[in-house]
Amino acid sequence: MAGVDKIIGEILEEAEKAANENRQEAQKKADAILEDAKKECAKAEKETDQKIEAAKKSIEQRAKSSAQLKKRQEILKARQQIISEILDKSYQHIFQMGEQEYFALLEKMLRKFALPKDGEIHFSKTDLERMPSGFGKVIEDAAAQNGGTLALSQEAMQIDGGFILVYGGVEENCSLQTIFHTQREYLADKVHEFLIQEN
Repeated sequence: MAGVDKIIGEILEEAEKAANENRQEAQKKADAILEDAKKECAKAEKETDQKIEAAKKSIEQRAKSSAQLKKRQEILKARQQIISEILDKSYQHIFQMGEQEYFALLEKMLRKFALPKDGEIHFSKTDLERMPSGFGKVIEDAAAQNGGTLALSQEAMQIDGGFILVYGGVEENCSLQTIFHTQREYLADKVHEFLIQEN
């Protein structure tokens, strides 16, 4: 019996030793898993912090870009308003010119727009009434200079100023309103260039 007890004791001792080794091995594995988990958590936390910081910077950059864009848009809007006001004042200034200055402007326009054809020239009622004597000769000379002829029509046109040239039934609208309208983009560019140079 003593031999059986001894064998049982050895088996139990071996079993306990194996159990202790298994517990220690399991504890090592658990500690390693826990350490890996802590590292992963720290890494994830760092990555999250980096992502939050990157998102924050991105939001700040977008907000800054948006503010800069809005500022540029406001400056552009203000410039466009200034340009529009300058063009409107320039247009109104023409009608405040003295007769001599006004008809000198019309002469320049006529020399620019007259075609090398035979035609008629029409003015507004106001311009026909205040036209200086001798302006008919100016019209003839300007047309001849461009290789054509122009007869002064006494039929008043519904225009603000300037004139309308008629060649073979085809009208060339050289009214001030039409010229300002068609040249507005070009004039706006010129005023814009001037404003930029002033800044």
